[in-house]
Amino acid sequence: MPDTVFEVFEATARAHADRPAMRHKRGGDWETTTWAGYRDQVRRAARGLAALGAGPGKGVVIMGFSRPEWYVANAAAMATGALPAGVYTTNTPDQCHYIAEHAEAVVAVVENPDYLERFLAVRDRLPLLKAIVVMEGDAAGEGVLSWEGLLEGGGSVDETEIEARMAAAGPDDVCTLIYTSGTTGNPKAVMLTHRNISWIAARMVELLDVKAEDRLISYLPLSHIAEQVASMYLSLATGACVHFAESIEKLGENLKEVRPHVFLGVPRVWEKIQAGIQAAGAQNPPLKKKIAAWARGVGLKGGYADQKGEPRPWSYALADRLVFSKVKEKLGLQETRFAVASAAPMALE
Repeated sequence: MPDTVFEVFEATARAHADRPAMRHKRGGDWETTTWAGYRDQVRRAARGLAALGAGPGKGVVIMGFSRPEWYVANAAAMATGALPAGVYTTNTPDQCHYIAEHAEAVVAVVENPDYLERFLAVRDRLPLLKAIVVMEGDAAGEGVLSWEGLLEGGGSVDETEIEARMAAAGPDDVCTLIYTSGTTGNPKAVMLTHRNISWIAARMVELLDVKAEDRLISYLPLSHIAEQVASMYLSLATGACVHFAESIEKLGENLKEVRPHVFLGVPRVWEKIQAGIQAAGAQNPPLKKKIAAWARGVGLKGGYADQKGEPRPWSYALADRLVFSKVKEKLGLQETRFAVASAAPMALE
């Protein structure tokens, strides 16, 4: 098993160079980035970050919704030897200041002008912060760069310098910081090593049997380790293609387009899906309501049988044909092999 994130990435990029690594909607159409293109962008971004001062002992904070640039910035920061740290999009300027200062960030990578303003509001209190990179939108002002400016700004850093930094990384070196939500005070920085990440990615592959042909969808905050593992690192370990949801509001629509093979939802997401199913079911005539209630009971028995390694009820196939398959198709989950709940307790029902 590869010991560092870079080794995992390199092996996958070589094996699946021309296959799709990421898909993201722009102007209503899905755009594809291959594994070779993904690797190239990470190298270019790493050189750009290094030119701005990112390196060992430094931090790079990233603030934005799940999108390809988040993945690239994260891997590029690691490649320079710096520690990437996600910032929640709900964080206030003061919270952004705390994390950037604590992470000793020399660069902040933000999604849009709104998040840029939050860092500009506290930049005078961040003497280590050399530059702010904006993934999209305006990038005017001193020390503010566009995403293209970052990719094109590494001319003073040779490719061999990035190669040397990656080669110097050991499996027990810290490679990323995950900041907790700070419910008992300021957020705490959880230090994860290359071995932490490569090990958990390998275990996910064993558990979920994910293949390069599989489709994943990313929509939860990437500042949380659950989403990083379930989309970013699972794809790195397998070559599976990550599709980025346009927004939380459009998740339902995007699920139908993507039809993911693995889907991670926090309990609140599953509760909203359940509420939607129940609201739709409430409009059904009495007979359909009875069939749905019967099918749900059969499904519950089938789930318990699966857990015990016993055969499902004989009526399960009928319930699937009449109810389950239709519901899954309407949700976009008809090809989902694993539906995962994580990050908080979930009610039994």
